[in-house]
Amino acid sequence: QRQRRRGVKRFAFRLARLARVRSLQEEQARAEWRAAEQEAVAARAHRDQAHADRVQAREILAEDLRTSSIAPGEVVLAHQQLDRMDHEFTRRRELAATAQFQADRARTPWEERRRDVRALERLEDKARTEHKYEVEAAEAQQLDETALMRAARRTTTDTSNENLS
Repeated sequence: QRQRRRGVKRFAFRLARLARVRSLQEEQARAEWRAAEQEAVAARAHRDQAHADRVQAREILAEDLRTSSIAPGEVVLAHQQLDRMDHEFTRRRELAATAQFQADRARTPWEERRRDVRALERLEDKARTEHKYEVEAAEAQQLDETALMRAARRTTTDTSNENLS
C-alpha cells in the first residue's frame, strides 16, 4: 500500500505464467527421465545377474568335469543349459543397452527444459533487481521532495518572521 501511494507498483514478473508452465514441463521431463533411468538400472541388474549365473554354471561344470562326477549324458545337457544361459545373457545385455539408450534420450528433453527454466529464473532475477532499483529511486525522490518542501517551509517561515519584525 505504501508503494502504491508513492506511485510504485508491486513487483510482478510478466513472464510468471510462462515460467510456471516451463517449470511443470521440466518436472514432467525429469520424472520421465528418472523413470527411464530406473528401468535402465533394473535392466543392468538383470544383465549382471544373468552374467553371474552363467559364470557360476560354467565353474560348476568345470569342477564336475575335473572331478569326473558328472555322467557323459549330463555333460550334453549341461552344455545345452549353458547355451541357453549365453542366449539369455545376450538378450539381457541388449535389453540393458536399449534401456540405457532410452534413458539417455529421455535426459535430453529434461536438460532442455531445465535450461529454459533457468533462463526464465535469470530473467526474473534481473526484473526483480530492476524493480528494486526503481523502488529505491522512487523512495529517494520522495525523500528529496519531502526535504525540499520542508526547506521551502522553513524559508517561508523565516521570511515571514523577518517581515513581522
